[in-house]
Amino acid sequence: MDALFTKMVKAGKTVYFLDVKEAKNNTKYVNITASSPSKEDPKKYAKKSVQLFSNVADEFVEALKEAVEHIKQ
Repeated sequence: MDALFTKMVKAGKTVYFLDVKEAKNNTKYVNITASSPSKEDPKKYAKKSVQLFSNVADEFVEALKEAVEHIKQ
């Protein structure tokens, strides 16, 4: 499944990918993936991802803004 939009954010050894994709039912969503070197084998990467669907996108963005404000204090 190809991404409709991709943005990459580098943070040290971790790379975050934000991909907008479209599900089989034509619903668009954001797939957020964190990729970092594996602790067991530094030649391999461990990936973790979360899907964010439109029905909670606004609430998620507001919560993320609040969290960012707290880490800036």
